[in-house]
Amino acid sequence: MSEDRTVLVASGDRLFASAARRYLERIGWRVIAVAGDGLQALAAVGRQRPTAVLVISQLPRLGPAALARQIRRRHPAAHIVVVGN
Repeated sequence: MSEDRTVLVASGDRLFASAARRYLERIGWRVIAVAGDGLQALAAVGRQRPTAVLVISQLPRLGPAALARQIRRRHPAAHIVVVGN
């Protein structure tokens, strides 16, 4: 596993976040944080600087689109994946 394969999971659904974390770790990603809402995710991205951010569509306090825009503006190198339902 490469040290640069880090990911932050942002989800208001703890069950989904847990399943996503297990899957990502199994395929070689290092999950450096799990955030329960958009504001927590934005703060964690600033502290942790992950290479990727997995955002789940039902995210409280700062929605997925707004979160993605903020991350892109502040941390343009981060890859952002938004999963909707």
